[in-house]
Amino acid sequence: MAYYNQDDDEDLSQNGQQIGKESATIDGVQNAGNENANALKKPDNPGNFVGINQYLNQNKNQTGKITDSISNYTNSMLTSAQDALTKGTSGYNAEVDRNTVNLNQGLFNEAQNNAENVVKDQNKVTEFQKMRDAQYNGPSAFVGTDYYQPGKQAIDKASQYAKNLQTIEGQNQALNDIQKKGRYSKGVSTLDSALIGSDPYAQSKLGEFGMLGDNLSQNLSAAEEAGANRAAEAKRITDLTRNSVLGKFAGDNSIQNQLQNTITSRASGISQQGLTDARKLQDKLQGNANTTLTDRDNSLLDAGNELNSLRGRVNDINSYGTGSNYNNLANYAKLLTGTERDKLVNPQNVANADEYARYGALNQLMGTSNDFLKDPSQAGKYDDDFLNFDTAKAKSELSAEQKNKLLGSISKKAGDSYYNQLGQHTGQGTAGAYNGRDVASLVNSLITQNRDLSSDENARFFEEYRPIDNYRVDSLKKSLLDMINQGRQKYQTI
Repeated sequence: MAYYNQDDDEDLSQNGQQIGKESATIDGVQNAGNENANALKKPDNPGNFVGINQYLNQNKNQTGKITDSISNYTNSMLTSAQDALTKGTSGYNAEVDRNTVNLNQGLFNEAQNNAENVVKDQNKVTEFQKMRDAQYNGPSAFVGTDYYQPGKQAIDKASQYAKNLQTIEGQNQALNDIQKKGRYSKGVSTLDSALIGSDPYAQSKLGEFGMLGDNLSQNLSAAEEAGANRAAEAKRITDLTRNSVLGKFAGDNSIQNQLQNTITSRASGISQQGLTDARKLQDKLQGNANTTLTDRDNSLLDAGNELNSLRGRVNDINSYGTGSNYNNLANYAKLLTGTERDKLVNPQNVANADEYARYGALNQLMGTSNDFLKDPSQAGKYDDDFLNFDTAKAKSELSAEQKNKLLGSISKKAGDSYYNQLGQHTGQGTAGAYNGRDVASLVNSLITQNRDLSSDENARFFEEYRPIDNYRVDSLKKSLLDMINQGRQKYQTI
């Protein structure tokens, strides 16, 4: 640093008046045309300068060093302030990012298509529920946070310091600040100030810090704006994440409701098809016991081997040619009521095991307890057989009718034969007609009770007429008994 000697304060005091007379005002701008300002006076002590201009000219190198020291000091302050801002924005951005909930598109898609697998991984469940409940809880602006204040204070100080270098007061402050050690007197400070104040290079270089200070302030403003924008974007992204999840997994059009609708629709289709198939089979059985049946028809009838037996009975009944209506097996095929059908086919038993698993997984992911599907044990156990074919009733009624037809047929034949061979031939028309009518009771009794002709019955129906025509009595008796025995054997097999 430029100074006269160790007692510079006293020297300057002794020579101050002379310097004042010989020098122009020390403000950094000298009048080169003023000889008094440029004149140098040498006192008796050659170690002292007597003219300020000569002092300035002799210390140009020192001026450059002072200027560089101030520049380095100020640059260091500006750099530290920028570093503080950078550190603050980095911490702020990290906190904003930590509070930002982004949509994991892969997990989002997997949950839609395969929720039952997602719930097998607790990490995935936790991440999904974080997206579901996403709320941005981070800072809304850089300004006002703990990250902001250190950089703000450093920049305000450094920026103002840099701008102040354009003033004598700021330069004087800088001269004091760059002193590391030793005594720095007011007089030397004044001379150093004069050195840099009168040097164009120094003034130009120090003047640049005003712009650097402005730039630093602008960096702070830009960081403030960027911080607010980042927080707003973080909230937008987080809200979008939550809304995306809720849009797919909650509400009337949720994935779970879509699954419900799919199962309900399938159950309705199965039920409708079952009803259609049952009605078609009823129509087939109406008036045609021997109609060709499909595998589906057979499964609906569920009559098994009994069906052929029932058809045989129908054919046997109809063989008597009596105009029987037993050709209609539809009488035994009862269509179930709507309530009965709903018990057999409904979403609970139409849904398969995978759908039960998916439905439960969606409840777990969304934290709900919807019970549209609530009994996994019913999965896939629906029954679309809506036709109740009463095989036992059909067998019982057809068997009874077969017997009735058989007895009626044999009784009629027996009565006609008896009347024709005995009643008319013997001239005993009244007795023959009477006994011909009673022969039906005799036939029924002998066949249904599986017994032989009693002595009283033999006497009444046969022996009474033997004196009239012994041969015809024997022939008729044998014919009737043979007819009864054959009828008895068939009756027992029905």
